[in-house]
Parts: sequence; structure tokens; C-alpha cells
Amino acid sequence: MLFFDFIRFSVGAASDAPGIMTADDWQYVYDTAKKQALTGVIFQGIEKLPEGQGPSRELLIKWIAEVHLIETTNRRVDKAAAHVSRWFLSKGYRSCILKGQGNALMYPNPARRMSGDIDIWLEGRPRDIIKMVHSVDKKARAVYHHIDFPDYKGTPVEVHYRPRFVQCPAHNRYMQRWFLEHADRQFSNTVAMGDGTVRVPTTEFNIVLQTAHVYGHLFQEGIGLRQLTDYYYLLGQVADADIDIALLSRDMKRMGIYNFACALMYIMKVVFGVNDNRLVFPQDKHRGEFVLNEVLVGGNFGRYDRRYGFSNTALGRNLQRLWRDLRLLRFFPEESISEPFFRLWHFGWRIANG
Repeated sequence: MLFFDFIRFSVGAASDAPGIMTADDWQYVYDTAKKQALTGVIFQGIEKLPEGQGPSRELLIKWIAEVHLIETTNRRVDKAAAHVSRWFLSKGYRSCILKGQGNALMYPNPARRMSGDIDIWLEGRPRDIIKMVHSVDKKARAVYHHIDFPDYKGTPVEVHYRPRFVQCPAHNRYMQRWFLEHADRQFSNTVAMGDGTVRVPTTEFNIVLQTAHVYGHLFQEGIGLRQLTDYYYLLGQVADADIDIALLSRDMKRMGIYNFACALMYIMKVVFGVNDNRLVFPQDKHRGEFVLNEVLVGGNFGRYDRRYGFSNTALGRNLQRLWRDLRLLRFFPEESISEPFFRLWHFGWRIANG
């Protein structure tokens, strides 16, 4: 697939560029990159091409303008993340930046990753954190793992009291206990960002967090190649980290995310050309092919998925989730069966904690 070839070239997994590309080929690569929120990452490949082999001047100018906007936005969000971290520290809360800007630090050029909101995990009891946020914004909406916080200079902020979750109760209990046992290192792992410093997850923690995060998107909105590109760069950190893979595998099995991690290994091989010695877990081709198809059909956050004809109402969205559960049942049965029951329980939780 042409786009996969260009991804591998752009991220440095392949040294050779795809062959001569037509104007239609370039339009396809641009449209797919935009659909998958990879405009800046793919542009890195264009910069490596010999003169005269890139897109047309018109498309190139358009592409450069979008990349410039991505870089400008990243600088603003980096500063915002540092400022928000300092603000919460002044209120007595240690914090850790999850996903987004923290993931960008793993990229050769962090400014080229499409930024989103600021996900910040605070140390403390969920009830106390929700109460603190409601003291700032009484209308802030809380869900099981995070609560909305007022935008910081135009950047959305989500305050996490749980880094992530799964919907199977037994698996989730183990996951939340694992997060708490590893929390202190995350709140102490300091890096430079913007005009200050923040804390970000360690590589081992990030393997669990990113696997659970992408897994959750499979059941909720859909997975994009941007999230998988984050995972590709995360794998590049493993060799320099002191991780007991056997122990981590055991823990991830108890969290119910190991099979999905094996599916991601297949995608890392097929899409990004990752060498076998860099794959942390065994490949699962059966599940991997299914998940990859979901990625290609749905695009970033599933925004381009046209397979579901349900209305954009509460009833329509719930029916869509049930239909998705049925489709996923064959591949991830425990989570699929748990999802409708979790949704009912979560409805009550939101009323109580809200």
C-alpha cells in the first residue's frame, strides 16, 4: 500500500522512498495523511526526497502551511502544559502529562505531531480532585477517569484521576491497582517542555497506558494511525528502558489488554516495518488484521466511519456502541460482553459524581 510505504519512509523505518509518484498519488497521500492526523509526520518524508520528486507546487505550499500551523500550535500547547502543571502544583497536586504532548517527546521532531488537548493526571483521591475542579467550574463534567477543566488560553484540558481503564471489572481492578503501585515514578519523571518542566510517564508505564488507551478507542470512537504512530515511537524507547517483559506480559494479561497488544505488534510489523527484535510481544495476525481494517475504515477517532447508520442522538449512539460490541465479540469477548453493563453502571456513577 502506497501510504504505508510512505509512512515507513517518513518515520525512518525504510531508507528508500516509494517510486515515482503521480499527481493523483500525491493527492491520495495528502488526503490520507489529513484523514489520519499525520500531515506533519508525512511531511518529514517529503523533505527527504530528491528535488523534483515531491508533490506539485500548489499542493506543497498548502502542505507547508498546514505543517507551520501544527508547529505553531505545538509550541503553544507545550507552554500551556507547563503552565497548567505549575498551577496544579501550587494547589498541592503533583501531576503527570499523559498521551498527547508527552507522546510527542518521543518523536524525532516533536513539533510535527498533531497536538490535541492536555491530559493531565493528578495525584490524589478521585473524589477530592473532582471537588477541587468543581470549585473552579461548577458545571465541569466528570466521567470515570477524568473531568473537564476550563480551557487554558484556548487549549482544552482534561484532569485525570485515573490514567485509563478497561470495562471488564476484574481486569479494571487489577489495572487501577497497577497504576497506583507505579504512580510515584510517574509523578517524579521530569522533562523539559515549553518554558518549564513537566512529568511524563516512564516507558514501561506508557506501554500499559498506550495499549489501554488505543484499546478503549477501538470500543468507543475508533483508532487512528496517529495513535499507532505514537505506539511505533514508544517501541523505539523500549531498548533503552529496564523492563521485565515477562512480568509486564503477565500483568497485561491480568488487565485484559495483552491480546490487543499482540494485535498491535502485527500492525507495527505490517504498517511500520518494525523489526522482530523490537516487537515487545508476539504478533497476533488474526486480531491484527481486524484492528487494522478498523483503523483504515474509520480514520482518526473514527470520524470517517460510514458503516453505522444510527442517528446522532443518545439512543442512536448507544445502539451504535451495541453494534460495535457485537462486531468485536469474536476478537475481544470479555471486554465486548462487559461494555454494555459498564455503560449502565457508568450512567449511575456520573449521576452520583457529576
